[in-house]
Amino acid sequence: MKTIKLYLLCILSILFTAGCSNDTDLEYQSTKLEDLQFHVNVINKSDYFPLTRSYSNKKCWKNGDIIYVSIDKNDNKLCKLTYQEDNHWSVKSVENATFENTTGQLSAVYGETVSYNDGIISTSGDVLYTNAGSYTKSGNAISIDLNMNQRPLSRITVNGIGPGYVLQGQAFSSLSSFNGFKWLDTSEIQTYNYDSGTAVYFGLVNQDSKGMTEIKLINNTTGETYYRTYNKYMSTGNAIVINGPTSPESAEWNKKISVTGISLDNTNMSSIIGDEFDITATITPLNAENKNIKWSSSNESIATVTAKSTNIVHVKILNSGSATIIASTEDNNKVAQCNISANEITDFIRTSIGNCSFMNIGGIVTGGFGLNILNNFSKSITFTHIYVQDYSTNKIISTYSFNGGDFVIGGGFSYGFNVRIVDAFCTKFNFITEFTYNGKTFTTTCTFDADSFS
Repeated sequence: MKTIKLYLLCILSILFTAGCSNDTDLEYQSTKLEDLQFHVNVINKSDYFPLTRSYSNKKCWKNGDIIYVSIDKNDNKLCKLTYQEDNHWSVKSVENATFENTTGQLSAVYGETVSYNDGIISTSGDVLYTNAGSYTKSGNAISIDLNMNQRPLSRITVNGIGPGYVLQGQAFSSLSSFNGFKWLDTSEIQTYNYDSGTAVYFGLVNQDSKGMTEIKLINNTTGETYYRTYNKYMSTGNAIVINGPTSPESAEWNKKISVTGISLDNTNMSSIIGDEFDITATITPLNAENKNIKWSSSNESIATVTAKSTNIVHVKILNSGSATIIASTEDNNKVAQCNISANEITDFIRTSIGNCSFMNIGGIVTGGFGLNILNNFSKSITFTHIYVQDYSTNKIISTYSFNGGDFVIGGGFSYGFNVRIVDAFCTKFNFITEFTYNGKTFTTTCTFDADSFS
């Protein structure tokens, strides 16, 4: 009997010890990357046949290659895998990276040049990605599996072309979200590599409604453009080879001088209600064949546009506020704009009381007052009169002209004028300054209270 009891006590002791050991292991499990051990397995497209949808420049991983990884479909949980050597990858947190589950999903992207800044992953060259990666966690050990078997772009090779040409189409330059892989694109595909008349591009060129694909090559310095149509479909991930404009197929290509840029003689303007002015556009190169421009206003309740000629638009300011005048070329859709801030003209004119010497005897004021006038507008303003008004009754006490006639104050200049008040039966005055601009009359007012003056 004693033997049985001793045996049972030993079993209970072992179970208790094992239970304590498991609790201790769980207690020290961590989700922090620096506390975890990683085994990373990455497959790339070198495992697939070339010259197919899976064709890629990437044949093997090299020191310094970087893959950015989103954990559990969360763009705010990012880590970076860096290849070192001997199939070893280091894993570092980029943004709040934790592996909290025993299993989970990973999305990843690789670019021949790739970087992360403020939530945007920038890429260039050949890009590989996956949204079907996975990880498993056992204690503090993490196993990562990525099959980089997707490409968002086509590899387009043009044989027979000079240097400096871009390809019209979509180029994915950066990734704003791993959620469904939201790419930011451009309208021009830059040359990835050029060597002795052969250029390589990574991008997309889509078919039209008739199933044809237009290839357009543009030199943004000279404006020379070569274009032709194909019945080839350049789908995502494909590798396409095209014979270019200096190849034996040169007769298949058309040539023109395209617009490479547009600029305006004004890009930022301060204006006032009622102003009318012209904006002139310059297209480059000067010998571009199609110089047509479409003009528009971002807010026609503020500013309207009327084309006067091919490159000149007339602008009219209707109300205060902000508007952008936009010039878009018909050829190549190049854009330039002028930002306009419109105000009431009285917003630019400031009047104030400077030096003064007066007597206030029983509410009857006599004395001299220095009135300062500042023109903050960019153009000259013509001042005509100063009126002294009883603040309480709005009765005009006296009227002064500027040296017997009109007075012009240039933009950014100020002027001081002396006003004399004799035996005014009030102590609070409005000094009303009258001026004209573009044939219209305006006033600005400042107020003086003799009872409050010290």
